Amino acid sequence: MIDKRKLLPLAAGILLCALAASNLLLIRQNLGLRREIEAANMQQGLQAGEKVEPFSASGLNEETINVSYTGSGPKRIFMFFSPSCRYSQQQAPYWREILNQADSGRFEVLGIIGESENRQKIVEYLRSVGHDSTSIPLRVAVLPNRVRRAYKLGMTPTTVVVANDGTVENVWTGKWKADDLLVVTSILGVNFSRLD
Repeated sequence: MIDKRKLLPLAAGILLCALAASNLLLIRQNLGLRREIEAANMQQGLQAGEKVEPFSASGLNEETINVSYTGSGPKRIFMFFSPSCRYSQQQAPYWREILNQADSGRFEVLGIIGESENRQKIVEYLRSVGHDSTSIPLRVAVLPNRVRRAYKLGMTPTTVVVANDGTVENVWTGKWKADDLLVVTSILGVNFSRLD
């Protein structure tokens, strides 16, 4: 004969294990859905006309870089890149020209990398694409993941022009094509003829 008093704790244990397993599966499913939503948001990317928030990030030398939108001061040109991205390497000469030619009274140029990037590799990468020999050094902000997601920066290279009130004016995702260069030239007043 089976003792019902012994079955009750066994049944409760089995039920508890089943609930714990179900809970773990739900947590896993929710995390997966969150990644899918973030990926879809990143794929959509930042669009002209959207507003972005100010942020603080650390620089390559651990300095603090603050970006605020007060309605006065220069527009921001953000260059989101990764040293492992061959298109970022191909885009680098154009960005170098922007850094050297863009009117610093009208534009502030800032390189942006994700926080998972190796800082030493970034320094080596910048040297390899000529940013250590430019007349104006490229300041690079190590963007926290929450800011990178808010700015919908997923694909490298991405170039963003943001007005001084935080309104996105232009976004180029990927390596620039000939028609992109014409638009960039008219907006930023930069001559890319040396690179042709």
